[in-house]
Order: sequence, then structure tokens, then C-alpha cells
Amino acid sequence: MSVTKTRILLVDDRQENLLSLEAILEDDHVEIYKADNGPKALRLALKHDFAVMLLDVQMPEMDGFEVARLMRSSSRTANVPIIFVTGIGDSRQQIFSGYEAGAVDYLVKPLEPRVVQSKVAIFRELFEQRMLLRRQAAELSAHVRQLEATRHSLEEQTAALERSEGELQALNAGLEDLVAARTLELEISNKQLEAFVYSASHNLKTPLRSIISFISILVDDLGAQLSSEDLGMLERVGRSANDMWELLATLLRLSRLSAHRLQRERIDLCAIAERVGAGLAAEDSDRKVALRLCRASVVEADAMLATLLLTLLLENAWKYTGPRDHATVEFGLVPDSAPRIWFVRDDGVGFDREYSDKLFVPFQRLHSPTEFDGAGLGLATARQIVRMHDGRIWAESVVGEGATFYFTLEPELERLSPGPRTAPG
Repeated sequence: MSVTKTRILLVDDRQENLLSLEAILEDDHVEIYKADNGPKALRLALKHDFAVMLLDVQMPEMDGFEVARLMRSSSRTANVPIIFVTGIGDSRQQIFSGYEAGAVDYLVKPLEPRVVQSKVAIFRELFEQRMLLRRQAAELSAHVRQLEATRHSLEEQTAALERSEGELQALNAGLEDLVAARTLELEISNKQLEAFVYSASHNLKTPLRSIISFISILVDDLGAQLSSEDLGMLERVGRSANDMWELLATLLRLSRLSAHRLQRERIDLCAIAERVGAGLAAEDSDRKVALRLCRASVVEADAMLATLLLTLLLENAWKYTGPRDHATVEFGLVPDSAPRIWFVRDDGVGFDREYSDKLFVPFQRLHSPTEFDGAGLGLATARQIVRMHDGRIWAESVVGEGATFYFTLEPELERLSPGPRTAPG
């Protein structure tokens, strides 16, 4: 079975730039299209579905801004994400003009390959999830039509029962109650189906919210009438929609981080960890988790970002200790470390240290989604927060014995080793 490749469009009037971008983004799962001017790019965009377009700003005849505006004016190409590629000497006003023209991001020459790959990977994942959601929505629509046919069949049965009113009066009270109950259930089901069809037809721009809401209604109210295969399909669609919703929320949080201006102030990380831990314990009161925290640890850091960082790391520890009846999560400071090194340690499932380099890469997961949920962006967000503080983050683990995440929030005068080989006491 052939695998459909994700299409990417590169637009630049210089062939050497196109070849350079192509080399950076070349992948077995990617099909790269190239255009050396604006009109060619527009023709390709009208003909194919692209996950993202990398568009040079400075081009003769038709520059990148004009190409972007023309694409935004067409319903066929309006939703293609555009990343402008510009020279380092371009003005801030020109960058703002690019965003006004419809850009979602900027890349500044000379290009850093890993930055280009990371940004394009996000839009590839979004595109692939959107295509998957379209297919699942089509399956759901077909299923709704099937349910509509069932509804009409039930309506005809009800009409037949009403025409046989004389015969119904001869039935015993128990049968009358049964007919009345089923008629009421039918009326409720009809109203819910009508509401679903109306909402789905008028909210195509927000399919995730509609799908999540009505999947829950269908399972709750029609579950007894559906086969196990039908129920399984609904649950799969619901899980996919929820995963996509979480992914979009996490990406939004990442984008907000990029725009956040770091404001250092004196904060107590241990006090923050205590508040976050108390919240996790309250939300998951059935779990037995021993939370061990240091007494006080004041640092100059951004309070909002530090709170988010500890929330992500403690939530990660909380999640991966889930299989344990009695779990332990610890937050503390490595003694005599310079710069200071904090750690979050758990005794959960751990991970294979051979793959530790993938921990902080967006959408890279070391465990199956069926075992542990998540969008694969939590630790990538944590790394971004640490980098904003000129710090670094790394992890050590043994499978089945838990994991320890280390991080700093201060610049290093000298690059330290990758981290302590043993967990700090």
C-alpha cells in the first residue's frame, strides 16, 4: 500500500536557494515542489494541497507579499500556511507587512537547517492531522446518514403504531408504557440528530468542537442501539479529535511563549512546585503519590514561565508514575551545583536512555499513545522555557525505575558535562 507524501512548496527566484532548501527538507515522506517566480507558485498552489509554503520576500515582477495576498484572496489557497524567507537586513516594518499579508512565521537568512526543519515539521504534522480529521469526518457523516435512515424507519414504525390505535388500546398497560417510553426516546434521538446535522452544516470552520460534543451525545443516548463496531468507530473519532484539540492548544501555548518577553524576578521555585503539586493531587485524589519538595530555593527567573515549566515537568512525572500503586515524585536542587541545577525525579516507567535525544523534540514520543496520552509537545515547551532563560535541560532514566529531569535557569560560564551520571541525593 503506497503512502501519500506531504507536499511542500518552495518559492525563490534563485535556483541555489531552492536547492539549498530542498536539501534541508528532503525526506522520504515529503514531496517538494519548486517555483522560481510568483505566478508559477500560484498555479501550483491552485493545483495541489500543500502543508506549508516557504516563500522568498524579494522576487522580481511579483514579490512574496503580493503572492501571499493573492493566495489569501482565494478560497482554494487561503489556508495554506506561509513562512516568509527574508534577508537579515530587512526592516522590522517589512516583517510586520509580511504578517499583514498572511504569513504565519519568518525565517531569516542565513538559514539554520534545524530551525527550518523544526518549523516545517509542525506544519506537516498539522496538515497530516487535518487530512486525517477530514477522512474521519467523512466516515462520521456517512454514519450519521445511516442513523438518519434508522430514525426514518423508526418514525414509520411509530406512524404504523398510531394508525393501529384501536389495537394498542387492547394491549396491557405494560406494553403501553413500553411504547410510550420508546416513542419518547425516539423523539429525543430525533431532536439530537437534527441539532447535530444543523450544527455540523453551520460550523465547518470549527469541526473539532462539533465532533467532540456530538460524539459524546451519540454514545450516551444511542449506545444501546449501536453495534460494538459502530461504538468503536465513534470512540476512535472522538479520541482523534481530542488529540487534535490538545495539539492545537499546545501549539498556541508554544506560539505565545515565542512572543513572551522574559521578566526576571526573585521567585521561590520550591514554593511554586508545592502549589503545582497540590493542584495535581487535588485533581487526581485517587492516586497515592508522595511529593517530596525542597524547603526553599530562590532564583532570578520569569515567574509565569517558571510556573509553566514546573507544571509541565511535574505533570510529566505524575503521568508516567500512573501504573504504580504508590508513587514518589521529588523536586529539589543538586547540592553545590554551579550554575544551580534543579531536578524533578519520579519512580515511574522510565525510558530507554538510548532515545533520550528525542525527548525534547516536538511530536517525538517514547511511549505508545494507547499507554499514555499527550500531544508530544510538553517537554519541547519545557525546553523552550529553559532556553529563554539561557539554561539547559536534560534527562536520565532506567526503564522501569523512573526518570530524572535536570534543568538550569542561568547562563553557564563553562559548558558542563551532559549531566550527573547518578541521581543527586
